[in-house]
Parts: sequence; C-alpha cells; structure tokens
Amino acid sequence: MLDNILNREDFLELLSQIAQNNRYNTKENLDSIDYLNFVSFEQSLFIVLDAVYKYKVIIDEEKYLKDFIEELNLLIKKIDNYSDIGIGVNKLITKFTVLKLGYKDKEAEHRKEILNYVYDRYVKNGYLFHAISDVYKDEIIRNGFIPQQYNNLYDEFKKVNDIVGEDVLNTDFSNKDVSFTDSFLKAYYYAINSPFYFYSLFCNNDLIKKAEDRSSYMKNSYEDCFNNLNKIIYKLDLDNKKANLLKDVCNKEWNLINRSNYCPTVMVVKRSLLLKDDDLGDINDDIMLFEAVGKIISSKQDNIKCDFRIDPSDIEFIMLPKYSDLVKEEKKSIQKVNEDDGYSNQYGSVSLLLVAGSLLIALGVIITMIMIITGG
Repeated sequence: MLDNILNREDFLELLSQIAQNNRYNTKENLDSIDYLNFVSFEQSLFIVLDAVYKYKVIIDEEKYLKDFIEELNLLIKKIDNYSDIGIGVNKLITKFTVLKLGYKDKEAEHRKEILNYVYDRYVKNGYLFHAISDVYKDEIIRNGFIPQQYNNLYDEFKKVNDIVGEDVLNTDFSNKDVSFTDSFLKAYYYAINSPFYFYSLFCNNDLIKKAEDRSSYMKNSYEDCFNNLNKIIYKLDLDNKKANLLKDVCNKEWNLINRSNYCPTVMVVKRSLLLKDDDLGDINDDIMLFEAVGKIISSKQDNIKCDFRIDPSDIEFIMLPKYSDLVKEEKKSIQKVNEDDGYSNQYGSVSLLLVAGSLLIALGVIITMIMIITGG
C-alpha cells in the first residue's frame, strides 16, 4: 500500500534525518497524546508515516508527492512542538486535497464537496489496523486471521505475570479477542513494539527508568533487553528459580518471534469489515477548512474488538521501517594481530628495529655531549 512512498530516496532521507538529527526529533510535547510512551525519535517518525499514509489514502497522486514530502520535511524540521506539527499536517492534507479536486482558490464555495470527499476516502472507504509479529504473516496469508490463534507462549507468560506482578506486566493472556485501531500512527507504535506484552516486560514498566534502556526493544537489541531483565530481577529480588524461569521464557519468546530480525508489520482491513459508519453529519461551518478536515481524519476508535476469523482476501500488510533501516550504526572492529602472520611480523620487527636504533643514536649523542663537557 505504501511501497511507492517507502522506497523513494527523498522520503528515506527524511526518515534518516528524523532518526539522527535533533532538529527533526527534539520537540516540545505540548498537548501530545501519549507522548510519555514514545522513546527516542519515535514520535516524529510515527507522525511522518501517519502523514504519508493519509496522503496515500486521500490524495494518492504521484505528481504531487515530491512537493508533499518536501513540505512535510520543512514542517518537521522547523516546528518545535508536536501539537503545531499535527496542525501543520492537517493543513498539508487539506492543501493537496484541494489541489487534487481542482478547487484551488475556491475552497469556500466547495467546502461541502471537499469534506465529503475526505470522509468518503478516509472513513467510509478507509481502513483499520492491527499490529502483528512478522513471523505470523505467512500463516495469516494461508489461513486467514484468527484472533489469538498464534503459535504463542501464553501459558508460560501467565507464570511470568505471577512472578513479576502487575506493575511490570499486566496482560490478560486468556483474552480471546484482539483490538484494531483507526490510527495508523498508533498502529506503527504497536507494530514496532509487538508483541506489546513482551515490550512491556523489557522496557515499558516503572522499573526501567533510563531513556536509553527504554529504547532497547525498538532497537531489537537482545543484549540490552536482557540487561533490562537482569535489572528487573535484581530490583524484585527474585530467587534463582524464578529468575531462571523468567529468563528461559523470554529467551524462547525472543527466538519464537525472531525478534533480532523483526520488521514492524501492520495488518490492514477495510473499515466496513468491523464498523458501520454513518454519513459525515454536520461539522461546524465556523471552523476553518483544515480544522474540519482534521476532525475527520483524527483517530476516534482505538480499541475496536474483533473475535472472528478474517479471510486472507480481506487482508493487506504494510511492512514498515525498523531501527536498523533508519540508523546505520558503525561497528568498530578491533584487529587482533596474529603472531603467525608473516606480514604483521615483518612490519612489527621493522618497527622494533627502528625504535632500538633511535634509542642507540640518542644514547650516542648523550655520551658525546658528556665527553665534550668533561673534556674527555
């Protein structure tokens, strides 16, 4: 669904800047929904992906895409708080919708048509989302989506829940339904942290305080996540039996979902499959057009229950960028000298001879000076 955007060089460069440039990701969190849940550069990243998703669904014009990405880039770079960035995104979506419909400089007289168009594209014929671990994708393609019928370790995580307590992990593993959301931003958040109970255990709890520790799961870092787990074991003062059970279950889950190579994956279904929406209804004529558009495309349903099978033909998948796609970390290699390596020995020996020679020359100069001074 988003492949044509996700593969563009200009968009990939924008994502790279968001991940590595503080001008793009260090903002004030005024009126920001759930901002405390976000770590590192996540919030800027999610806002940008949500914006291009809205562009794709509502406008979907290749000829305007370059300009949209450029203006989105400027918006994220220059605005210093997430509240105003959200308003800016609504203005951009409105601007390019008006361009698509050919109503430039005629927005007021075509206000109703514009709002009906946005509603029809984004709501009536729009989509809902559910984040999954990507290892389940092929199974869903073959057999459809059956809520909670994953190859999972729920029975073992019930024991983990009892060990660590609700302050660390508070999940009902006997629940038979799942939740969809109408927010693509939230869907990406859940996808990058899927399965959410595993993320909660490693990073999203009151025992893990430091920002760099809380970003361990987003980075798919086995070492950092299990360092966090050791901190939890220490702070809870768990005995060896409980600590070993905890580590064993987490190791099995990590391997089961192949978390080290995980790619954030969102399952997409038509909104009409789970919800029946009425017509647009009345939107106050006193508010500006971009504000009215913002009301339509804002999230309203974050916990849409599904307890029935969804056929594969009704499902699409969006594979989203993971941490390693955005941040190219340089690996510092330490070269170990092999004593059997003739090349290393050759230049190692030459270096030693040079040092020895220099010392002998220096010693000779010192002796000569002494002899001159003493008249010897």
